[in-house]
Amino acid sequence: MPRLAIPGRDDVPDASREALDKIHQAMGKVPNEYRLIGTNSEVMDGYMSMVVSATKVFGHKLVEKISLAVSQLNGSDYDLSKHRYLALNHARIMPAEIELNRQGTSIDAKAAAAIEFALVVATKRGHIEDDDLGRIRSVGFNDSDIIAIVSAATMATMTNLLNSVTRTEIDFPLLRCDESDSDL
Repeated sequence: MPRLAIPGRDDVPDASREALDKIHQAMGKVPNEYRLIGTNSEVMDGYMSMVVSATKVFGHKLVEKISLAVSQLNGSDYDLSKHRYLALNHARIMPAEIELNRQGTSIDAKAAAAIEFALVVATKRGHIEDDDLGRIRSVGFNDSDIIAIVSAATMATMTNLLNSVTRTEIDFPLLRCDESDSDL
């Protein structure tokens, strides 16, 4: 049972409804996490702005790959389940790639570098080394890209923490951090 109330779609502030309508249109439903965030319309606006910004920079695939890796690192079953669903159904990422992303890498070298950097940032809580920046720059990411990677890792961490605090009921096909897709 969730520790915080997860409102119905009609029970969120009016200012959050437009974002929830867009989510419903894109996904065919409004998942628990988004209704929870929608409880606070200012947080919802900020979160959705970050999602849109990161997606504009990298596209949906890389944002999902980073989110899968960070959610695995942070042990968030809710977000791992959500991002696997989004990766498969919206970003069209293959299951083998999803497993690699959960392990902190990718078959694509540039995506692997972004995922590895996001994990270093999350693990070190931002206290990275100059060498970490050198590695990400060496594969072609510029300062603007680095800010977007940190933003993507931050978005994932925020929802990981929120769903852990709340114990949000998982409303996606369940994938636990301690199992692989091949275990299912």
